[in-house]
Amino acid sequence: MQRPVKVPGSDRDVVKSLYVHVRYSITDTDPYRIAGMNASQFTRATPHVIIWLAVQTFVVVALGVLLGGESLRSVVMTASLAIIALRMAVTVLMLLPRPMPASEAFVVGLWLLIIYITFGLLSLRNPEPFGVWGWIGLALFIEGSFINTVSEFQRLRFKRKPENRGKLYTGGLFSFAMHINYTGDIELAIGAALIAGHWLAGLIPVAMAALFVFVHIPRLDAHLAQKYGQDFQRYRESTAKLIPWIY
Repeated sequence: MQRPVKVPGSDRDVVKSLYVHVRYSITDTDPYRIAGMNASQFTRATPHVIIWLAVQTFVVVALGVLLGGESLRSVVMTASLAIIALRMAVTVLMLLPRPMPASEAFVVGLWLLIIYITFGLLSLRNPEPFGVWGWIGLALFIEGSFINTVSEFQRLRFKRKPENRGKLYTGGLFSFAMHINYTGDIELAIGAALIAGHWLAGLIPVAMAALFVFVHIPRLDAHLAQKYGQDFQRYRESTAKLIPWIY
């Protein structure tokens, strides 16, 4: 009987990574736990993700240069776009429980470029003082960013515990709404539109809300219902979908 060949350390990592991809393609569990790995041991910085992050960074920096620092609106908008870009990088590299395929990176990247350019250029064309609505927009942007980021980290912390494997997360901010992370996204987009101070900027949060309500949420709910069964049904019956206590 032929003795098995010992796989060197580097090759073993490659084999384990391939196993993660194959196993994850046919299941819906955390790919890193399957192979006994954690997220820090598996790189998500694939070439298309690196390109996407580089383009995103370039666009935000370019818009920052165009906006300059001559007005409070320009400074606040530049900082807001930088925060959005940073949050997306953290989401892709740390929070997303799977590698991002090239097709998804393209679609998400294109949507983000539309957001950056729309908010940036409309803000640039607005000669009006920052004013009360600008400060309200900044407050909404900060709150929305907080809701989205904190809710994602709360869920990630829950999912990383071995005893919670296969369990539906309904705690933290997700106890107020089933898709509270989407709520945060919409709120920060409303805030950015108010910071831009142009009515056309309002089309971004409207489009975002429509995509969530009519596309993403129905698909995600169908997936969760199939995966968690009665647990999800009870969660759906007792918790708002998107806006706490309202919808």
